[in-house]
Amino acid sequence: MITAAKWIPDDRVDSQIEWFYGELGIDDAYFQIESVDVISNHITTLYAAKVAAVVRDDKREEIRLHLETDDRAIYIDNNEPGVSNSESPRYEQRLAAKYLDGSTTNKHFRVETFRSPSNLNRTSASKATIHCQFVYQCQFVKPNPSPQETSLQIIGDKTFLAKATENTLQIYQEILDLAVNRTGPVIQAFDVEGSQEKRLVVAYRQRTAPGIFSALSNLYRYYGVISSRKYVEQFSNGITIMSMYLTPDLGQSVNTKFLPIKQSICQISNEISLLYCIPQTAFQSLFAGGRLSLQETTYGHCVWVFAQHFLNRLGTSPKPNSIDHY
Repeated sequence: MITAAKWIPDDRVDSQIEWFYGELGIDDAYFQIESVDVISNHITTLYAAKVAAVVRDDKREEIRLHLETDDRAIYIDNNEPGVSNSESPRYEQRLAAKYLDGSTTNKHFRVETFRSPSNLNRTSASKATIHCQFVYQCQFVKPNPSPQETSLQIIGDKTFLAKATENTLQIYQEILDLAVNRTGPVIQAFDVEGSQEKRLVVAYRQRTAPGIFSALSNLYRYYGVISSRKYVEQFSNGITIMSMYLTPDLGQSVNTKFLPIKQSICQISNEISLLYCIPQTAFQSLFAGGRLSLQETTYGHCVWVFAQHFLNRLGTSPKPNSIDHY
């Protein structure tokens, strides 16, 4: 299909397909679910971004690809891991607002995100990698179970149950058993055998923490950690589980302010409860940019609300937008 379209030179078609299938870290489920037409269009679009970079003065490759429908969405862009860019398309926030935080009780979505293990362009000094995010509407085995039901085979999404490993099913089952009896989040960390990666799993009640999907990225990025994969699974008993595979950002490995990965994961786990309580603050941009820690951000937000409540009787105060306000 790609060859017939003639947008990519014949001698480069095979290499582009191999790159897309083998080097972007995309889960096999994407290739099982999407049609040949969609996959070929995505490969062609990514190649077009590489061609467009040739005519740019800065030679920077920018990939901005998104497709949104009522039952699925795809977001693909390139960015440098661990770096907040104000000019980015902010796909994480867009995804969360439309498909996670805005979900109705009758419509839920599961999310799979992947970051390519290699740079977009190996011949340049850029450290940008491809970030792929896929959203699919849930198809529950039993859409309306009891809120106390915890059996994965009853409350799970059919696609999730078909592809999940035995280890994942066991972890999720144990966490679900705890989550239904709590009002706050359940947070657990696991080692990934034969790897430096750590798996961080968080369960909480659906729609109780709007914005936490992207705020979690800001949290682990602050500690010099990036995610290679991140999953959001919904369950029909009202519980959401996020699973993140975290690894040190090699581009920041020489930065002495970052803790070793084991200590970083411990600190992140401790702070997720705080993030769950106030996932969005008046100082969100400073937190996202790494200028304030989560603790500093939350403290500043609480002081701002306190001061406004007791000192301002003439109307709402403008939202702080710089470190000077803090």
